[in-house]
Amino acid sequence: MLVSAVLLVGSVAASLGLLMTAQGPIRASKEAETLAAQAEARAKGLEECVVAAKALTKEVTVFRDVAAASQVFEEESPPPASSASPSAPKPKPKVRPPVATDKAWSAAKNTHAAATRLLACQETANAVATPHEVAKDGWAAVQSVKGIDSPSVGSPNQLSAAKRVLAAVDKAPLEAVVDHVTFAFETASADAVTLRETANGTLVRQPLPKGLLGREVAMFSGVLLSMVALLLSFFSLRARSIRREAALAPYRKAVRSPERGIQAATIIRLATEANGGEPGIVIGAALLGLVAAFVGRVDADWYVVGVMLGVLLGVLGQLVTRNLGSVARFRERVLALTELEKPAVPMVLVLSEVKVGSEQDFLSFFLKLSSSEAALAVEKLATQAEEQILIAADAKR
Repeated sequence: MLVSAVLLVGSVAASLGLLMTAQGPIRASKEAETLAAQAEARAKGLEECVVAAKALTKEVTVFRDVAAASQVFEEESPPPASSASPSAPKPKPKVRPPVATDKAWSAAKNTHAAATRLLACQETANAVATPHEVAKDGWAAVQSVKGIDSPSVGSPNQLSAAKRVLAAVDKAPLEAVVDHVTFAFETASADAVTLRETANGTLVRQPLPKGLLGREVAMFSGVLLSMVALLLSFFSLRARSIRREAALAPYRKAVRSPERGIQAATIIRLATEANGGEPGIVIGAALLGLVAAFVGRVDADWYVVGVMLGVLLGVLGQLVTRNLGSVARFRERVLALTELEKPAVPMVLVLSEVKVGSEQDFLSFFLKLSSSEAALAVEKLATQAEEQILIAADAKR
């Protein structure tokens, strides 16, 4: 009891010291951090825009090569004028190569899709860097491609749409668009680096979190729970002591044989019970409260959680250790009570008849006996031990 009380008081003092000296984390200013994050996001978006711009120029190059190698995009030549001679044969119409016109859009759709993706970057790039006139012409070409509706599969407008895409990008200064987006990305990246350095250099100490209960209420609640655990331990020990006093007091002046046996039997019964004091809840509240105050000193709510969890784990641990150690400490408790009560029956003789290691079997049998039966059993054990001692003494003569 004394050890657990000293441990609890020390841990409460240390926990309060940790919680009262806690300081908030040092972090960058929220405003500077927000600006830096926005700049970094803008730079990352423009980096993707550079990729999109280069992808468009690559698709346009491929589209031009396909258009040059295929006669699908060529204008049909008008038929020659008919000769005056009725006997002259009519010229055969020009036969297109075996490239189906419904495949014309398949050569243009990649360019159309790349232009659509790139156009989403125009507003961001213009906000960072103002485009020059050539770049404006390139952006206008990209916008015109975006304005062309994508024809459905099998539509007769596929060839017409493909020709319109080719006409929009064939002579467009798309390299100027790439240069504009690249310059905007470089500018945004430099701004992001500058703002990040500013944010990292603008460090302020953040206030301590208020928590669910508030720091003052949380610390008071944790200390209160710890003191309640200590009081429960004290009253438990006191109640167990009073119970033992009431059970043994009537037999302290025992002279008759039945009462002598009942007193000894009562001592054995009481020795099988715990001493009380509930040290588990005190030690659990002390240790886990201190750990919670150390680990979560910024948020005082964790101190209350630690104390409550310590009380719970202390009760569970106490139940386990008490059940495991009750038999092991049986002899020790009997001798301690014997020293206090001075029973008429020699308890040393009684214990000598209980073989070491068989305490559990003995207690299982003894605790089922009635008071009179238990008294007779104790008397018999003491008599047997005394007779064995006398026989051994006679044998040595």
